[in-house]
Amino acid sequence: MVVAYALSVVVKALLMMNSVHVVLVIKNALNVTELVKQMMSDIWDTEELALRATGLSSEEADKAINDHVDIDDVLYEAYEISFEQYQKIVADLLPFTPLVSSPMSGKNYHAFVDTKEQRAIIKLEEKNE
Repeated sequence: MVVAYALSVVVKALLMMNSVHVVLVIKNALNVTELVKQMMSDIWDTEELALRATGLSSEEADKAINDHVDIDDVLYEAYEISFEQYQKIVADLLPFTPLVSSPMSGKNYHAFVDTKEQRAIIKLEEKNE
């Protein structure tokens, strides 16, 4: 009920705006949607890396993520840290990983890689500073 009311208020507000404002609101909403998708992808990738670091195979890690295994429990058992702490460590270490080049885009990335599967688990685009 509350969601329906909130949606009706947003629709009324959009109807009162001129078309330029409506386009900007929609564009911003799409940017937020893309940001949320990227954040979810980053979480999935970090969970995969965490599970792989604790000894699971790629398939086992995917199954554990799909089965909603508590990553905090796994990381605490292995390293006595939380998932949030693990994310920070990964983010801090990622710039120190070797550069790999994407065959599709030609861009260079720092990446934690699975050499057997020849793919990046987590990657960060190289900054040209």
